[in-house]
Amino acid sequence: MTTTEINLLATPLGFVQGVLGLGCYPWAQKILCGLDTPGKMAVRAANGVGKTSRIGAPAAIWNAAVHPGSLTLCSAGVYRQVGELIHAIHDHRGKFPAWEFLTDEIRTPQKSRILGFTADKPELFEGFHSPHLLIVLDECKAVPDSIYAAALRCQPERLMLLSSPGPCSGFFYDAFH
Repeated sequence: MTTTEINLLATPLGFVQGVLGLGCYPWAQKILCGLDTPGKMAVRAANGVGKTSRIGAPAAIWNAAVHPGSLTLCSAGVYRQVGELIHAIHDHRGKFPAWEFLTDEIRTPQKSRILGFTADKPELFEGFHSPHLLIVLDECKAVPDSIYAAALRCQPERLMLLSSPGPCSGFFYDAFH
């Protein structure tokens, strides 16, 4: 494998296509390319288009694989949605035989971790830190503003907001207006 091919696989889109073997719609390709740069991104899309399985879960796996010692937090307003996100990550377990896949946590030999949880109080979301912290808030229209504020206090390198459209108020609405 050439250096160029290795560098391509280190990008979120290259990783999703080359390592995870997932095809991507053009809109999802743009989102994954945007993940290559640290910062905040918000994705508003209809139910059933693959926000969880084609964007959130692959982003979590990419962060854990490419950034040794990284931490990825996967959260949502309800545990059922977190469970779907963690399940979508577990769907790729055969590609990472050295990783430890637990119910709500995935650990890599390079000391990266992916944690899935819900928090109903802001103080339960605080205290997570890592130079390569990715926070994925799935169906975040149901995540209270106070939890979002607590997530920001963790100072994530990357913050991914995924949701179908919701009410005309709150942090997710504000991301687009």
